[in-house]
Amino acid sequence: MAIMLLLLSGNLVNAEVSVDALSICLNMSGWAQMISTGFMATASVRVANELGRGNAGAAKLAILMILVTSFSIALVVFVVFMVLRVILGFLLNLQVQGVWIGMIIGSTVQTIILVVMTCMTDWDEQISLAHKRIKRPLIS
Repeated sequence: MAIMLLLLSGNLVNAEVSVDALSICLNMSGWAQMISTGFMATASVRVANELGRGNAGAAKLAILMILVTSFSIALVVFVVFMVLRVILGFLLNLQVQGVWIGMIIGSTVQTIILVVMTCMTDWDEQISLAHKRIKRPLIS
């Protein structure tokens, strides 16, 4: 997706500045997402351990804590980007800003869908499925 956005921004007015600005924004976004990705990897191991133990409450708590942490980090990153945008706003033109806003909206929709899916998961059912997989022999 990032490569496609960079290629599309090459067709905008003042393409060199557009591509440079978008590249910087994409790199900053990637750095921020690595933190959340690390938290999510840790959370998946924690949730799997709790499901294996049969403790749905602890699995729900682990998910809640990682969501709160990730949203807190996202809020801080958003505020930093907004401050930088106000301070350095004269460097960005509306066309690149439009591409960036579209990317943010897409990421937001994806996040909302994943949160809804996580909240609707029946964790007791996941525990029973995990127990069935544990009891099943690896080689038949």
